[in-house]
Amino acid sequence: MLPRFELGEEELNSAVQIIAEKLQETEERPLQEIRDYIRYFGPEEAYNIVLQALEVEANGGMTFKRYKKMKRRTIGGIFFYIATHRWREETGYSVGGAESESDATIPIFDWETRRELIQSLQPGEVTKVQINLIGRPVQVEERRECVVFSLQDKMKKLPTFPKGLPQLPQRETVYTVYVASKQWRKVSQAIANPNDELVITGYMFYDPDAESNVVYANSVTTKMIDREKRKSGDTSGGDTDAMPVAAPAPAVSAPKKPQTPVARPVTPPPQAVPSNDPPPPEVVRRLAELRIAERTARETFEEIKQLPPDEQSGLTQALREVQQITAAIKELQQRYPRLK
Repeated sequence: MLPRFELGEEELNSAVQIIAEKLQETEERPLQEIRDYIRYFGPEEAYNIVLQALEVEANGGMTFKRYKKMKRRTIGGIFFYIATHRWREETGYSVGGAESESDATIPIFDWETRRELIQSLQPGEVTKVQINLIGRPVQVEERRECVVFSLQDKMKKLPTFPKGLPQLPQRETVYTVYVASKQWRKVSQAIANPNDELVITGYMFYDPDAESNVVYANSVTTKMIDREKRKSGDTSGGDTDAMPVAAPAPAVSAPKKPQTPVARPVTPPPQAVPSNDPPPPEVVRRLAELRIAERTARETFEEIKQLPPDEQSGLTQALREVQQITAAIKELQQRYPRLK
């Protein structure tokens, strides 16, 4: 975030203190973000955004949906929401996005015009297609060669997608699954248990005549069958028609004489030399972007942590993202000690 207002340290600190008290923010990260926005918008306009946030709060506040639950933003959260969107509109940058001035020329993705974009693409060649389905069929149609059933994805448990991807449209998807009769016979009794679910790995394609997404299963098992295999030490996957191949017996060799390890000097990786010069404008902007991205990533991580254990999909990925952004901030601050 490029600072547009040159403010003295005393004037800047005073503005930060006034706004922070209005927003009831006391932690280091939000205080630093307030400082960045004051240097970009100026004290007067930043205070106007505070007044807008207070007005929104007085009129019922602002909520947002996270994992099917409606959450209420704090006054500080409303301020950051308004300020971030104002900054994006004026600069064309998105959170955690541009790292150089040339990136501003890259167009923003527009979901409404995706058809034109997709039709203009030149397709590459796929070398492998694989899909995994977990669920229970309601109706199974048996034929001599195979069985056919449908599974519907009602989007109840969605994974955490990387930031930058467009919002997933709320649309249910139906898959028509074909399973060879030989494979089905090995799981048909297990899936009769209403607490069990099929675990299917296969090849997916679109059937234009049936207007359906089709999955040809090449591996079929159930959760309980897999659980019993793990208990017994059998780590093989679902049932396939491939014949098992016996592993070759390990070769027997004469015992080797133990060798004394030789200590070798370890060369530390080269480190960037800290610069005492004022940080370049693009570095200041990048730090502000990283701080905003860090706050968003931490909010996502905390939201997932509050979910029941069986719904905490993406928790590890969210934590890794927080750690990566924090490390990037630390690296910038080490390279530019004068960066605040």
